[in-house]
Amino acid sequence: MAFYAGETADRIFEIDMPDGEFRFGYAVDASWCPPTVKPVIDPMSDFPPEANCPEPWKIDISVVGGPLTDKGGSVTVWIDVYDNGGMSSHNKPIIECPGLFAGTKEFSMDTDFGTYSYWSVVVDNYSSPASAGTYKCLISVEDKQNATAPSHLDLTAYAVIDITVIEETGWAMTWGYTDWDISYMVDVDYYDNSYVCGSFQGTPADNIDFDPSASGEDFHQSNGLDDIFISKFDLHGNHQWTRTMGGTSADIALDIFVTDHQDIYFCGSFQDSFDFDPGSGTAIVTSNGGLDAYVACFGNDGTFKWVKTWGGTGDEAANALGYDYMNTLVVVGGFFHDTVDFDPGPGNDYHSSAGFSDCFLSTFSSGGNWQNAITWGGSFIDTVHAIDTDDSGNAYVTGYFNDLIDFDPGTAVETRFGIWDGFIASYNIITIPASYCWCKTFGGLFMDEGTAVDYAFGLVYVGGYFQDTANFDIQGIGDNHISEGASDSCILCFTNNGNYQSGVSWGGPGNETILDIAIDSSINAYAGGYFEGTSDFDPGPGVVNHTSNGLLDSFLVSLDSLFQYRWSESFGGVSGDDSVLGINFGTFDAVYVAGGFSDTTDFMPGTGTDEHTSNGSVDAFLMRMFEDGTW
Repeated sequence: MAFYAGETADRIFEIDMPDGEFRFGYAVDASWCPPTVKPVIDPMSDFPPEANCPEPWKIDISVVGGPLTDKGGSVTVWIDVYDNGGMSSHNKPIIECPGLFAGTKEFSMDTDFGTYSYWSVVVDNYSSPASAGTYKCLISVEDKQNATAPSHLDLTAYAVIDITVIEETGWAMTWGYTDWDISYMVDVDYYDNSYVCGSFQGTPADNIDFDPSASGEDFHQSNGLDDIFISKFDLHGNHQWTRTMGGTSADIALDIFVTDHQDIYFCGSFQDSFDFDPGSGTAIVTSNGGLDAYVACFGNDGTFKWVKTWGGTGDEAANALGYDYMNTLVVVGGFFHDTVDFDPGPGNDYHSSAGFSDCFLSTFSSGGNWQNAITWGGSFIDTVHAIDTDDSGNAYVTGYFNDLIDFDPGTAVETRFGIWDGFIASYNIITIPASYCWCKTFGGLFMDEGTAVDYAFGLVYVGGYFQDTANFDIQGIGDNHISEGASDSCILCFTNNGNYQSGVSWGGPGNETILDIAIDSSINAYAGGYFEGTSDFDPGPGVVNHTSNGLLDSFLVSLDSLFQYRWSESFGGVSGDDSVLGINFGTFDAVYVAGGFSDTTDFMPGTGTDEHTSNGSVDAFLMRMFEDGTW
């Protein structure tokens, strides 16, 4: 500890006494040179330089990031080293944490301010993860004169900090009121905070508590039929905040994305007029007809930043969004039998649908400045359900189409024919406007859709469903799959150039549908959605049957990189419908799952029990589990 002349300072030490003789000594490192100015007003200037102790006289410490858990994680230790001799007079600071790692680690210098300097070091728990607990770490900064100083002097400044490792657990959080409340999508930031978006119902008189805990409360009221919500939870599922907005009609948030800079983007559809800023500001949005599309940006503390809207006299919806390496925001969806100005600003960019519903892809800067839009479609219903991007400026979109359709919005013609078939298409979003790259379709004589897409390790994974017999490789040599019942789940894999690699399917006599997929760092695939009746979730020769408890139940299944079965879980109530709608990953490939449930549902995987009962027709849920399907 350090203090100026005339001051006092106390510190309590706890010493473990060894057996046998114990000798205790102490040293006082004090300024021995008299001050040049009396009385001393400013000790920093009123003593000569030689009065200063050689080693640093103070170390300020802060620990950011994390958390460290018993499964991994990292934190960054930042220190301010105060030394009147400057950083050139001492060695690099080091840190020792015997319980977390062997030996020592050196700090890296960030900024030199002259009489003090800023340093950092990363402490992780990956190589040999320590168990949950608190670990003491010693930080030392040695003066360069220490090598020649008398043996009884130690010209080193020390500081001790505690670094805590917490136990990583799974959990489920649920909330809702008497009507329909649904979580559509979840994303996770670097610190394992999860952000979920969706919609909720009620009247202005209904108080809906969005804090699932027994001790907390965060009440909100719906202004109409459906209102938008976004909520933030920490690693343990503790509710941080909720923001709601909406008018008297149907307003919904369908997709959400959190950037490394902690900006939250979400999109969906809205109707009529309302204030999109849930804070003290005002941001009035007004639809042009039926449903209009929107994309919005909030800060990680829930503060409103901006919103952009567009639409025509019909219905438009922004179904999904992506964010690429150049900080380009890409929004996709469908617009219905009308003409739409896709420029939400003062300019104009009109597109007219060729049929009942066409697909659109619109790009924005990270600050919300509109860049361009492309549209494509045929004479019937066509829409985009999902999007992902790679690190080369390509967007991959999936959905369904009917009849003859030109997937190239440019001057070239790239036609496909299908009867409610699924598609996966790629567009380059670096060009202005975005340019067509390739398209592949899959399906048969009945309904087939691509509902989810994920790009990982140079491959494009598409999830969806199909009926009867479907060809997964229509533009190639063919790969026919036959459904077990009304509709079966399927995952298809393509290269980033559109070459079909493989496909897999599973199901039972009822309806099974994938609504989201995600690929982890080990190239394991995770798919979630709903099923009814009894379904075999092993796409291989094995049999892993699950039977729904009621009408539609939620499922989550994991396959390895070769699409071989790893594990599966299902959950739901005895009445009503349940479904997984969104999947994403946190640190250490923890799996976050969002959706809706009804009645009483046991969310805990395996033989344990964690039952939640919905307050109405459907309640929202958010669940966290490990990559092996356990809590």
